[in-house]
Amino acid sequence: MNKLCQSCNSENIETIFSDGCMNYFCKDCNAYNGSAHNYISTGLKFRFGKYKGNLIELCTDANYLKWMLEGSKVDKGYKIAMINRLNQLK
Repeated sequence: MNKLCQSCNSENIETIFSDGCMNYFCKDCNAYNGSAHNYISTGLKFRFGKYKGNLIELCTDANYLKWMLEGSKVDKGYKIAMINRLNQLK
């Protein structure tokens, strides 16, 4: 993830989905680093692999998302969710 903590410049940012918002917290210093309001969850989860059972929209592993898009046959909805997540990580 390209986002840096505003307090300590750490790249160790955690995304927490709560009450329709994506909230960002630093795992190193616990500082709040903003949110994305009016976020609508797709609810789509990885069905297999390293992140099986995890929500696609919370994935911070851009390389994994790219690998999934290039190498596996996934439904159109899943592809859209992964592309959207990749765009958010840029």
